[in-house]
Amino acid sequence: MDEWKKANVVPIFKKGRKTKPGNYRPVSLTCVCCKVCESIIRDDLAANLERNRLITPSQHGFMRSRSCTTNLLEFFKKITNSATREGPWT
Repeated sequence: MDEWKKANVVPIFKKGRKTKPGNYRPVSLTCVCCKVCESIIRDDLAANLERNRLITPSQHGFMRSRSCTTNLLEFFKKITNSATREGPWT
């Protein structure tokens, strides 16, 4: 079980000059068993939240097939629809 508590933190290069430490992001490498258990728990928790309607549809970052980008696009669509219906030119 101690193996599950340990992680190898590896710097992954992002962009820019390789000599600057700020151009790297840390990534934790954990054991495969830990990753599988995390995945099972995450999927079960997400299904429970959706099933019991404890998470709203506007929380795109927490729902399958949705992201912060889809949330932003939906927001702009609502603003655009609102402006075209209620704008001074109608």
